[in-house]
Amino acid sequence: MSAVEILAELPKLTGDERAAIRRRLRELDERDETQFLRESADAMFRDMDKQEAGSPLPPTGRGCTLIKSVSAKQRPRRLASGREQDERA
Repeated sequence: MSAVEILAELPKLTGDERAAIRRRLRELDERDETQFLRESADAMFRDMDKQEAGSPLPPTGRGCTLIKSVSAKQRPRRLASGREQDERA
């Protein structure tokens, strides 16, 4: 059914039927507005994240690596490699 046909049928509807149509149209408009606002907010937050993030490493040269912890399984290997260095010296 085309929009022209729908508009032609509207005068034939009762007041309750037209009210039901108005309610449904409002629901569809609200859903469209909500979707638009959600997409706009998502885009805005992505842009803000990009601006705040910056680059994690300097543009030239090497970045600084900081190891904050070493797992228990890796500790013995690191100690063993340290002992090898002591024996070589």
